[in-house]
Amino acid sequence: MKIVVDPICCFAEMGNTISKMSAEGYKNIMLLQADGGMDSGIHYKQRIDKALSVAFQNGVQLFGGVFPEIFDRDSIMDQGCFLAGIHSDVHIIILENLSTDDIVPQIEKGLAPIAAELERSHFKTLFVFGDGFGGNNLHLINGIKQIVRKYPLRVIGGMTGRKMIKVSSPTVFTPQGIIQNGAVLVFTKVVSSLGVRHGWEPFEGSKIEITQTNGCFVERLNGMLAFDR
Repeated sequence: MKIVVDPICCFAEMGNTISKMSAEGYKNIMLLQADGGMDSGIHYKQRIDKALSVAFQNGVQLFGGVFPEIFDRDSIMDQGCFLAGIHSDVHIIILENLSTDDIVPQIEKGLAPIAAELERSHFKTLFVFGDGFGGNNLHLINGIKQIVRKYPLRVIGGMTGRKMIKVSSPTVFTPQGIIQNGAVLVFTKVVSSLGVRHGWEPFEGSKIEITQTNGCFVERLNGMLAFDR
């Protein structure tokens, strides 16, 4: 995996970076962008849709999302982006306009072309990016949990969103454009490991499940009021 950090992330420079990475054989690129900079333009969606479409037409698939801030080693960036090139084969499922409670059939349908390889554990890591202010995130997470129980995978990703816009907005990058109230699931053959570092004290017990939400707000954990936990 090759990672390129762009502290400004203007469209022209991003296009040049994608072209260079494509020439080096990277046909799948994870794009994580901070909320500032080019994301503030009023025509951002139209411009990023065009950039994603041009990349796709040239055989490059981009996926990822917009976040309030991103990390570059020990630095926090409130503008700019980084691009991670992946040599592995990938299989991408785009979930748009999530409104149903039962998301698993949609995911299973999208997995049909790689079902045999999944059963043989050829795919190792699942990257997930969803709209942090989407209206159906609890069912999205539960659907992913069911898929991972069936096909053991490491899951890496998170919920996208913008710092000053506290509602669903286009923040999820897919090869076909930027979407909202949805998610992109990227199944890869990348072998990965996970580590977490934080300053919080652990909850009692090791397993925490969100059991009730109100929109994007967590109300109950393991059946108890979230604030009580």
